[in-house]
Amino acid sequence: MATGKIYVGTYGQALTIDTKISLSGNTALELHVKKPKTGTEVEWTCTASGTNLLYTASSGDWNEAGNYVCAAYVTFSGKVYIGERFIIKVWDKWEG
Repeated sequence: MATGKIYVGTYGQALTIDTKISLSGNTALELHVKKPKTGTEVEWTCTASGTNLLYTASSGDWNEAGNYVCAAYVTFSGKVYIGERFIIKVWDKWEG
């Protein structure tokens, strides 16, 4: 995971999510995210390194303060793996 606090409007944070499974042979790697205020669900395309999903936050990803509910979502030929849910806290500009 990213280290330090994440604030609304920032980007470039490198996220590493250990799926604890081999990601070789995958057909899609995503991080599924539910935003805290609007409940909007988005999918962020990731890359793999061993058992880790890697994602670098883009401009606009952290556009709401609160708890983002996230899960790894990996597709293999004929099956889908959905990881355990986890929370990423995003702070308002003047919070914390």
